[in-house]
Amino acid sequence: MIRRIQKPWGFEDRLIFDDSMAVTHLRIGPMQSTSMHCHPTKNTSMFCLKGKGNLNFLNTSDEIHPNVGFNLRRNLFHAISNSSTYESLELLEFESPADSKSLVRLEDTNGRPHSIYEASEIAPEENFLKFLLHSVDDTHFEYANVHFSLYLSSSIDLDIDDSISSFVILRGSMVDPLSGNVVLQAPEFIKQSALFKLSKKFDFTFGTILIRMRPIK
Repeated sequence: MIRRIQKPWGFEDRLIFDDSMAVTHLRIGPMQSTSMHCHPTKNTSMFCLKGKGNLNFLNTSDEIHPNVGFNLRRNLFHAISNSSTYESLELLEFESPADSKSLVRLEDTNGRPHSIYEASEIAPEENFLKFLLHSVDDTHFEYANVHFSLYLSSSIDLDIDDSISSFVILRGSMVDPLSGNVVLQAPEFIKQSALFKLSKKFDFTFGTILIRMRPIK
């Protein structure tokens, strides 16, 4: 089930995928911002669908624009702000483990410095995240000028020269076959060009599932 959480800055639609992973579609209104916060027990990655904004840390800031993705380790304080005066900023967030209460706010301009998480409701039936409910290797969807596909790692053709596609691991990991050490794991974001290089030396664990995001030319 997809749940919608209303926010002072917009809303987010949240879907639990495969028990240990949550995928969230965030829509941040013009000139709005999330709180400065961290997640003590989970790692997250994000991918920008529409709009422009800033990823703010305690001392630095990076620009956000469509088709840009990034990883956020646990306990890293950050806030996302929409720099546009007229359009929403939309992002996909991937988190593992799926724990909505893993949230500590440092500061919040919306009056919620000590609250944990807001109440939710059932999201509208026609929802962008519904494509994740289909069978793996049978899911293809287009949104915000991006083509999404779900793959088992065993069916991904990484030899294709594709410098604009990127992936997020939804389940499983990539390991060093000699030591067994994990080199990639859910919910890490990685460009296809980098994943291609890693795949020459490291192996996916059995049953690893990835989502590919490829901008539509």
